[in-house]
Amino acid sequence: MASSSSHVNIRNLTTYRPLYKAILKGDLEPVKSICSGDPLALEARITENLDTALHIAVGTGMANHIVMYLINRMSRLQLGLQNSNGDTVLSIAAIVGNTRAAIMIVNKQPNLPQIGNRDGGVPLLEAARHGQKEMISYLLEVNGDYLQAAEYSADKPGVFFMNLLVLAGFYDLALELVQSHPPLARVEYYGGESLLSAMASKPSAFPSGIQLDFWHRLIHCCAPIKLNSGGKPSAVDVENPQHHQLVTGSPLLRARNSVVETLVRLSWRILAMLVPPMKGIRDVKLMHHQTLQLIKCLCTEIACLDYEKASMMLRRPFLLAAELGIYEIMEEIMESFPHAIWFSDNENHNLFHIAVMNRQENVFNLLYQISDYKHRLLVSEDIFGNNILHLAGKLAPQHRLNLISGAALQMQYELRWFKEVEKIVQLACKEDKNSEGRTPAMLFTEEHKRLVKEGEKWMKDTASSCTVAAALIATVIFAAAITVPGGNNNDDGYPIFSKQKSL
Repeated sequence: MASSSSHVNIRNLTTYRPLYKAILKGDLEPVKSICSGDPLALEARITENLDTALHIAVGTGMANHIVMYLINRMSRLQLGLQNSNGDTVLSIAAIVGNTRAAIMIVNKQPNLPQIGNRDGGVPLLEAARHGQKEMISYLLEVNGDYLQAAEYSADKPGVFFMNLLVLAGFYDLALELVQSHPPLARVEYYGGESLLSAMASKPSAFPSGIQLDFWHRLIHCCAPIKLNSGGKPSAVDVENPQHHQLVTGSPLLRARNSVVETLVRLSWRILAMLVPPMKGIRDVKLMHHQTLQLIKCLCTEIACLDYEKASMMLRRPFLLAAELGIYEIMEEIMESFPHAIWFSDNENHNLFHIAVMNRQENVFNLLYQISDYKHRLLVSEDIFGNNILHLAGKLAPQHRLNLISGAALQMQYELRWFKEVEKIVQLACKEDKNSEGRTPAMLFTEEHKRLVKEGEKWMKDTASSCTVAAALIATVIFAAAITVPGGNNNDDGYPIFSKQKSL
């Protein structure tokens, strides 16, 4: 491929300014006039970033008629020109998500999907980095052997690409690729990170990470979505009937199922048109199905490794899920790797210690599902001698307290947590002292001094506001009570309507 020069020709910036402006305006005629009169215009660098006219036209995303004209006049060698960042025109198309331009470019120069920029980022990576899902799907089609050619090691682009998909929230693509390339699930990168730990840092991708009101929960529950083992829409996907699977059984049963399915599909479409948010909630439910399928696939692959390697890869996502309250990940990890129940961090905090410190009710409730290990986990201490009741006595993280308005209500929430944990620990734990000589009650009092003062101030301010409001209301009511309808006669003081009958 032809490479760019290291310095911009200042004369070109002036000479080709009309070409630059015409492309930005989407005006094809001046572009034709300039390129016809000056053959060098097709490969001239017309910006300080050493972009060609085609770089600019592709980057606008709205000048594809100019893109088509330029591509038809340019040679394959000219199509491979790179700017100062090493970006080809296909890389620019990937960054801005101009799929139509990408198709025209690849049809004429099929080698461009393999050409990276100065950072080694091929167009597929750039599309993932900038969240261009349609472009990612297209480039995977034309560069399908990219992941197969990339070695599955920490410093290889295939793993980096998968991480970008997770960060962008493209869980369906990530699921499909992990299923077709299982080694991706078992690779660590960036100091022990993995695809599973990347998923554990995305609470909003799981049912436990979102808060829905009653009606939204009802719609979420009833939305007719189901995935097959491959994570793709199955027979009950009302939006994609072309994906329907064959239903086995008697002709009568198949006919009945077909009628029911058609009615469900039509009903859903009508309701989605009448209530637009329903489709958004259904999309959220579909995403939840995809993420759960992805987690199951990742855990299954990692659990196939030897004990030490699997333990090392599962520890971080397991404890991170406990901290963020993603119990779906924890349950799947424990299902695939039962020893995960004993995981602890560098300060010897096990999953229930972490759940209590971060006030994660969903994780804490797992205690009632593992009665065989509950007592051993509850009596363990961290490296500072704190038992689980000490940790309940610590002040909750600020982002958890901020979910409750008012210092007094926050204090009530903290006290409730302490009392709930106190109910399940042994009597000796209530009087145990940590390495600083503090009992759980002493630690709770010390940690919550500031919150108590703020709560007192909040209650006084609220009481004062209520007093003022009550006084105003009482004044208005009293005035209304002693005021005669219609008023009084100014001459004798009698009510104006005193001699009239009420209707």
